[in-house]
Amino acid sequence: MPDYYLSSDTFAGANRAALLALQRLEAHGRSAWIVGGAVRDALLGLPIGDIDIATEATPEEMHAIFRKERICGDGARWGSLRIELCGRWIEVTTYRTEGAYRNGRSPEQVRYTRSLEEDLVRRDFTINAMAWNPTGGLLDRFGGAADLAHRRLRSVGDPRQSMYEDALRMLRAIRFAVRFDLALEPELQAAIRENAPRIRLLSARRRRGELDAMWLGERPQDAIDRLWEYGLLSALFPEFEACGARERRRAGRCMERMPRTAADRWTGFLFGMTSASSNSLCRRTASFPFRQWSFSAREEKLIRRMLEAADAFFGPLTRGALQPWREALGEHIRSVLFLLEECGAAEAAARVGAQLEQMRREHIPIRRQELAICGDELKKMGYNEGTALGDELAFLFSEVVEGRIPNEGRALKKHAAEHLVSQPAKKKKDRG
Repeated sequence: MPDYYLSSDTFAGANRAALLALQRLEAHGRSAWIVGGAVRDALLGLPIGDIDIATEATPEEMHAIFRKERICGDGARWGSLRIELCGRWIEVTTYRTEGAYRNGRSPEQVRYTRSLEEDLVRRDFTINAMAWNPTGGLLDRFGGAADLAHRRLRSVGDPRQSMYEDALRMLRAIRFAVRFDLALEPELQAAIRENAPRIRLLSARRRRGELDAMWLGERPQDAIDRLWEYGLLSALFPEFEACGARERRRAGRCMERMPRTAADRWTGFLFGMTSASSNSLCRRTASFPFRQWSFSAREEKLIRRMLEAADAFFGPLTRGALQPWREALGEHIRSVLFLLEECGAAEAAARVGAQLEQMRREHIPIRRQELAICGDELKKMGYNEGTALGDELAFLFSEVVEGRIPNEGRALKKHAAEHLVSQPAKKKKDRG
């Protein structure tokens, strides 16, 4: 049950600069309120992150009021300035109303207003349309606090118009419902189902941002289920339209077991949602449009390597065969074992896990740079710089990985010296 009493102390611990900004604006005759997520989280007793302030002051007036402070005006077109106070950056935005939306993404124009109520009415959900300041206390014109208490999510205005205007609100609805365990009001449910195809109007960056927030949360299974329930999952991922409850459950289980990194959670999602009709995991995801989803080349490579590793780990592996995966995946290799377990290959997962643990106990290096000998030392011993030196380092690394030589400087130098004598092609340098 939310605590309806909020005080300056509630927000001071999170950001004293925000209270200073309120005081400065009101001292110059301009009303200002903390709005949005900070008020919602404060009512729920959750840690408060960034604090947003809404004010009747225009950007020009804010520049004058905070003329001695550092100001970033990247959002000035929409009435927003970022102001540095007490070493913290805060965002202050002029009260505004919005014109018609274009392409289901953003309003064609904004208009400044002196009315906080007009500013709040444009917001997406009642739980985000509350405001607070030290003088006025909690301003809750749309019943957001009661909705939090009853664990429900409602639109501020007509949900059909709201979801049609800005398609991102549909993903935000699912994210808030999952994060705070809220039930969507029936009208909002119908509006999302009706407008689900419009989700494709959003840029990949905006879609990916909302899904990342859901995937990295505590309940990705709930997010997948709700996206499917309201028709968003197939609209976002038409390639997975034929997937059923089994695939969705598997995806959720994989994601919830994996570390909270985007690469791990997306790997779990793709693995779980892909039909098991093919024997190759990487073949089953080869056509996924990573670039269309705003993945970097590095992210795509890592995800693909994790799926390739799962294929490779089905069969027996020597230490030498396992080593490249250790180097390529690092800590992500543990997530591959979860994939094996989820596809019924628990024995393979246990076998590889035991090999990894044994290598860890023996302090087997992950990368060649971790060898207890370097190229300069080999050159001093007489190895020619170039192929011979590189081959010897690779050989020593392989021997250490297989457990035939300890990763100790003295042992490696002894072996390298013996190897140099036994290899005529690796002649010592001509010192004459």
